[in-house]
Amino acid sequence: TAPEVLRLGASLEAHSEHPLAAAIRIGAAGMDLPRIATFRAHPGMGVEGAVEGEWHGLGRPEFLSMRGIPVTEPQRETLRELSEGGKTAVLLADGMRVKGILAAVDLLRAEAPEAVGRLKKDGYAVRLVTGDSAAVAARIGKEAGIDAVFSRVTPAEKADLIRCARKGGARVLMIGDGVNDAPALVEADVGVAVGRGTDIAIESADVVLTGGDLSLVPRFLSLSRKTMRIIRQNLAWAFSYNLIAIPLAVSGHLHPILAAGFMSASSLAVVWNSLRLKSMGRG
Repeated sequence: TAPEVLRLGASLEAHSEHPLAAAIRIGAAGMDLPRIATFRAHPGMGVEGAVEGEWHGLGRPEFLSMRGIPVTEPQRETLRELSEGGKTAVLLADGMRVKGILAAVDLLRAEAPEAVGRLKKDGYAVRLVTGDSAAVAARIGKEAGIDAVFSRVTPAEKADLIRCARKGGARVLMIGDGVNDAPALVEADVGVAVGRGTDIAIESADVVLTGGDLSLVPRFLSLSRKTMRIIRQNLAWAFSYNLIAIPLAVSGHLHPILAAGFMSASSLAVVWNSLRLKSMGRG
């Protein structure tokens, strides 16, 4: 029955950190979930474990086929229909047959279109790389304003895409929130983890958005550029000052007391210039 499929699926996903797992658990809220033993997650494919003493698997058709569980053509057709409808679907099976299909809808973060728009306006090329189906990826990409979309990409393939882009001379920033994103986060020049993401994604990232607000991405990139600009200004000021003041002091044209005063003034100027970042960070 449908409730039984949902109950077993939620049990399998009890220890999974994938966003789809969270959706399934929410759908099974209030149900009495059996405990799972020998849980194993296979990034990009599915999960498996013993529920009530019997093996169960939840994932893609390929995942179940690898374990000798047949997926019928009507079941594949149902998956295609769900995918074309913008839903992400997985199959639940025991050791012999498919018992049901669980589907969820990917909802776009409200702030995503604005964040993408700002990034594109600032000159960044934005790409959507996901393990979801082509239909789901296309819908999300269209809603977010992203033209280049890569669908049904495995965790290893995400990392390969970033590696190839970097070899081509691009500097890559990767944003992710799941186990499947960890290899790509490590491979990118800058990895950004959404604060509500998985532990492994957060540990693999260079930057963590603690509130999960994607609109912070263009803001922190802007702040990073301003920080580098101020660092260069400080270096230029210090170098220019020393280039002029040191020869004057050594040649005796600058009194020691004045030299000490100018040195203090130079340090204060650098500090004042750096403090401008505090007000920039609020913008």
